[in-house]
Amino acid sequence: MVTPELLISISQWLTIILGIGFIIFGLFGSLMNLLIFSHQRFRNIPSSQYILTQSIFDMITLCVPLLVQVIVSGFVWPYFFTIQFLCSFRGYSSIVSTQTSLYSKCLMAFDIWSSTSRHASIRRWNTLDRARFLTLINILIWALLSIPYAVLGKILFIRNVWQCAVIDPTFLNYHGYFFIPCLTLFLPVLLLSFFGYYSYVHLMTLNALHQRRQLKRQFVRMVLIQIFVTIISFVPYTLQYTYSTVTANWQKNSQWLAFDSLIVQISRIGFFVNNVIEFYIYVTQSRDVRLTLQQIFKNFSLIRRHNNVLPTSMPMGNTNTN
Repeated sequence: MVTPELLISISQWLTIILGIGFIIFGLFGSLMNLLIFSHQRFRNIPSSQYILTQSIFDMITLCVPLLVQVIVSGFVWPYFFTIQFLCSFRGYSSIVSTQTSLYSKCLMAFDIWSSTSRHASIRRWNTLDRARFLTLINILIWALLSIPYAVLGKILFIRNVWQCAVIDPTFLNYHGYFFIPCLTLFLPVLLLSFFGYYSYVHLMTLNALHQRRQLKRQFVRMVLIQIFVTIISFVPYTLQYTYSTVTANWQKNSQWLAFDSLIVQISRIGFFVNNVIEFYIYVTQSRDVRLTLQQIFKNFSLIRRHNNVLPTSMPMGNTNTN
């Protein structure tokens, strides 16, 4: 029989190994996205604005909520939550970063859909100025909606462990029954699916230059794969969080609690897949991204070669003195 101690140990090691791996690969991928989509090849494409925003907030997500989870749940160092400011900051930044990144994907899908539409009034949304405006609105919305998580997050000492949590029952019901299933799963998947599907349909009948059509097809493929990743990343987390909300007041033995802890850690780590994998989707699905990446590495190699100054051989004069 699997003991509670073994289940807890497994959940801790999974959090440490997968969490650190996600942080390393995710930060590398986000940095590559910043370099690629700020490159001249993509700079004037509105969708690139959303990818740049998404990558910045992905880095925040990896460096705050995921890193804190590794420290607290993996290495079992709960003293991070003995400071109220850190508790409030973790809660606020977690919601802002994850939701802003998620809805940046939705805006990118909307941009591709609008750029391939037959209607001129819809295509007008496919401009850099409007992309920047929608990006600002996206950030402001989640910056405001996340304030209650900073205000209501409290330091608690439960079962001899310091924890940071929201204890207001009304807000917990809002978060568990509306925010997570609707705003984190259902609405984003609906938007990504709608815009991704109709972008694909538009491209089948698009009368445009071949090169521009090819680039749009690459973006559509990227969006369609992101839909799949979002579903496999968010559905287990949503189900787990709903289950935890429903069973919060149930009486559970140590075996049940340990199993719940394992499921919680797996679903929480899986939630961050969505923030790690974007660069690897883009580089496998877009020829233009690969070419740009090659150019960046080539330029970096040339810079290093230029800065690598080799010592020159100097003739030695006669140093003898009388």
